[in-house]
Amino acid sequence: MDMEIQLVSTEYVKPSSPTPPHLKTFHISLLDQLLASAYVPIVFHFPIPDATSVKQVLARLKTSLSQTLSRFYPLAGRLKDHMSFECNDEGVLFIETHVNRDMSEFLKQPELEALHQFVPYQDFVPEPETTLSHLAIQANVFASGGISIGVSMSHKVLDANTLVSFLRCWTALSRGCQDQAIFPDLSSASSLFPPSSEQLPRSMAYCKESWFNQGKSILRRFVFDCNAIKALKVKATSQLVPYPSSSQVITSLIWTRAMAASATVKGSQHPSTLVFAVNMRPRMASSLSENAFGNIFWLTSAHHNAAHTNENDELQVVVGRVKEAVKKLDSNFIQSMQGDEGFHNIRKLMEERDEAYAKERPEMYMVSDLRSFKLSELDFGWGKPIWVSHVWGFPNSVFVNGVFLAESSVNRGGIEAWVHLDEPEMAILEQDPEFLRYASSNPGFPVPTSVVD
Repeated sequence: MDMEIQLVSTEYVKPSSPTPPHLKTFHISLLDQLLASAYVPIVFHFPIPDATSVKQVLARLKTSLSQTLSRFYPLAGRLKDHMSFECNDEGVLFIETHVNRDMSEFLKQPELEALHQFVPYQDFVPEPETTLSHLAIQANVFASGGISIGVSMSHKVLDANTLVSFLRCWTALSRGCQDQAIFPDLSSASSLFPPSSEQLPRSMAYCKESWFNQGKSILRRFVFDCNAIKALKVKATSQLVPYPSSSQVITSLIWTRAMAASATVKGSQHPSTLVFAVNMRPRMASSLSENAFGNIFWLTSAHHNAAHTNENDELQVVVGRVKEAVKKLDSNFIQSMQGDEGFHNIRKLMEERDEAYAKERPEMYMVSDLRSFKLSELDFGWGKPIWVSHVWGFPNSVFVNGVFLAESSVNRGGIEAWVHLDEPEMAILEQDPEFLRYASSNPGFPVPTSVVD
């Protein structure tokens, strides 16, 4: 039976208490200004044994969401101009759907192609930025009573850290744990990185030429168990990196094998750049609260040309480059981006980056490691999710070569990698013996007894 997802209702959930008049304008930071309103989608899959309790579950979700929005009130507003939000309490989009399948059946062999239907928005949405809800929720109720909660976060004011702060607050209020529900720090970002009335160069030519690819985007999920990660660490160990991390070795393996697949398709090896997001909060001279609201991350990059590297040493070399790239983003670098001088320094960084990429035209890859945020620990009051899935960039004809790393729900201590490539490259990666020595493709989940009829 084909899976059908039927719309049941659409509404906007507003804050439980109105935003006071003196807080109606919320100034975004310079880092927020650099980002477009592109949506990153995540889906949390919860088995709920009693189908009759779903109405109460939905009511509890909306009530606690409303209470959370009173604390995170900018999210219930709309973008006013390139420097601020109007906190007008218009609310957050909340969609309810019905799925004509049992969750246990879906989880046995997850259909990645169907996951994009579980979220309200993904990637770039063709609506004006000023009318969009910057957070959107979709509650997908399965025939058996399981529920998958799709969350679409706009990168305009949310990075992964801010989204997790929001979700921790929402889940705490849903469980009735007021003492665990945080109030976000809404002022630090714009005070450290003041917004600019000047428009920063968006470097759209650079974005279109370097980041975005035309083709048929394919999303695949690979799982690395503990033994595979240990074996990779042994292989990647070198004098430069004597103790490589799990993230470093998996990122480097995927990058090297994606480069090899690309070389096979194109007939020659091209220089390549790996871009990854680094949370700046703990890296600042005086460490910033993890509840600081907004985009407080920066993209750092590693560069590699496999044509200049011995294949036997490549993993070690690439792990070293990944480590060095993160090391560059230290407290001094972050300090240079702050205050009134920050605007000029960031503009200079962007211009230098554009110039370098225009000259070399490297193939671009992006990676985001979400494991430290412990998304699989979130509990609304009926248990933790059996699976957290990432559906960014699917399906689409214009896409970014990307990787999301997440905790594995199948193997304790293992890692899931959501890999996004053009169809010809993905076809090669899926058959690559060097890659498959460590990765298993889209394994199913042990079916929870609570979801079995």
